[in-house]
Amino acid sequence: PKRQVSPNLSIKKVLKTISDKKTWAHAISNIGYANEFVVGLILWKLYMYIFIGDIEVFGALISLSLFVSAFVTFIAGAQTDNGKRKKVLTFTAIATSLVWLSRIWVDTVQGAAISHVLLHAFYPAMLVAWSSIFYHLAKNRKEPTAFILGREIFTSFTRVCFYLVLIPLAYFLPSKLLFPLSFMLAGCFSLLLIASNWQKYSKNT
Repeated sequence: PKRQVSPNLSIKKVLKTISDKKTWAHAISNIGYANEFVVGLILWKLYMYIFIGDIEVFGALISLSLFVSAFVTFIAGAQTDNGKRKKVLTFTAIATSLVWLSRIWVDTVQGAAISHVLLHAFYPAMLVAWSSIFYHLAKNRKEPTAFILGREIFTSFTRVCFYLVLIPLAYFLPSKLLFPLSFMLAGCFSLLLIASNWQKYSKNT
């Protein structure tokens, strides 16, 4: 059966939320979230696998990091529920950024393993706090669904643009320059998430 779209939801309303200047602070943080995710998903995983070279050890590290992420997510969720989302976001974003920047000098298997697990001690908490701010902002919008869809489109568009930058970089730069540069960028992108703390909330906008 054909789905019934809400009469209050339209493409025009969704696109309007993307260009809304009142949410510029969160838009900046959205850019950071989208692009840092790309580096972590592709370049860091590739870099780590090159160093480890063993699929079983690589899988074990991924499993361990997921366990750490689950535990940290639970703790961070409790803190954000207590209204400490901004403090949690600031601390974890800075910590995540420092871990990314430290990866520029990682050149051993042990270092890559420690760095991978360490990032998962901060990154999930950062996302929990950031997501809490995002949905709090969406709740205060006149059209929450349109706002959320608009952010999803904006996130995807941002990632596509970043891919278009990474592709030529990966083609022309040697790996010894590409990886450190991408880690430095990821560290900068992580800090952009703090911009969400500057976002002002207004009812029915």
